[in-house]
Amino acid sequence: AVDAAFGRIIDDWQAGPQRDRLQIIVASDHGHASVSGLLSVTDAIADVPAFKGATLVPGTSGSIWVPDGNLAQVSDLAEWLMRQDWTGCVFATDGAIPPGALPISALLADHHRGAPLIYTLRGDAGPAPTGLPGMTLYDGNLAVGAGTHGGLTSAEMHIVLMMAGSRVLPGGVSEWPAGLIDIAPTILALLDVAGAAEMDGRCLSEAIIGANGPATAPAVETWEGADAGYAQRLSRTRLGAQVYLDAGIRE
Repeated sequence: AVDAAFGRIIDDWQAGPQRDRLQIIVASDHGHASVSGLLSVTDAIADVPAFKGATLVPGTSGSIWVPDGNLAQVSDLAEWLMRQDWTGCVFATDGAIPPGALPISALLADHHRGAPLIYTLRGDAGPAPTGLPGMTLYDGNLAVGAGTHGGLTSAEMHIVLMMAGSRVLPGGVSEWPAGLIDIAPTILALLDVAGAAEMDGRCLSEAIIGANGPATAPAVETWEGADAGYAQRLSRTRLGAQVYLDAGIRE
């Protein structure tokens, strides 16, 4: 039904009087991984002394706050999480990063109101029994085999992003990293409206007729942590001032 509705939009665009003026951008807000198993983190931590007083916001990725921002407690909780078979990646705030954990800043989540401790449930590249890439444990009310998101598997982090229109290069596949944050500055550029250069995202100039692509080459960045049988890796791609998260995985 959704495909048919989108098809009607494309048909109207192609047949309408504004065909040579309109640009269309299609994107998904996230990818998907298949649920490999179910887990309640709330139940798992119920009798763990280190979690006394802590506040948990659970999910495929979860956030933990502690009373008075106690860094020693944050570090203890991070160590406990890394000892659990169901844990994926673990990120802690500066001053509370035990061996094996990674800094929250590497995740680009170091906001002053953010949690001092973030974890993901364990996932992998799959494939799922359906043949689709990406599998992850899940904390919620979906069934095994359902699609979910919120973690850091590559299947969850990578999205659909397509452009078409009178100012868009036809039939191309970009080799440059891109993300949702780049849509707004690209729209401004397509409308010849100033302001794109001051935004956090970048204009996807490589897709625009007559525009030059990025002046710098993308650079892969890898963050790794390991301790006592636990190991994790976060992969990012940097392009100029922009940083794109590619995947986080427990190895």
